Amino acid sequence: MNTAYKGRVISVETGTRRFPNGQEHEVEIVRHVPSVAYALTLI
Repeated sequence: MNTAYKGRVISVETGTRRFPNGQEHEVEIVRHVPSVAYALTLI
């Protein structure tokens, strides 16, 4: 995962993830302590 942004409150990571069905997708992960959110990018 590549860190696209890192701030005091949140950080954003981008990269490719392989899902249980075997497909790979570009994802963006937003981390905000104490929560995490995934954003799937469909192309």
